[in-house]
Amino acid sequence: MNDMKARSSKKTLTNFARNNMVPLMFSVICLGGIIASKLPPLYIVNEIISRLDRNLFLVLSLIIPVVAGMGLEFSLLLWGLAGPMRFFCCLFLTSYAADELFCFGFCCS
Repeated sequence: MNDMKARSSKKTLTNFARNNMVPLMFSVICLGGIIASKLPPLYIVNEIISRLDRNLFLVLSLIIPVVAGMGLEFSLLLWGLAGPMRFFCCLFLTSYAADELFCFGFCCS
């Protein structure tokens, strides 16, 4: 009975590894890169969040017009303008906001 359970669990583990080979290899490569870089984990998490923030802003500026039916050409125009708009919003907030350091960190990260 135990031998059957061991074979079954080994088979499910093998199937899991086969079905998820790309995410597993991506995780291993990322983990190896993090270890090889010898950077503090807090710095790595901060950079990941910062890059996600920038990319999500640009992707949302592309997705919303497409879903609204404005067409891909107009959406690409808005997407191209989203980066400079973010920069000018950052300048405006840091110039006129009470807590400039917070606004600069929030907008320009």
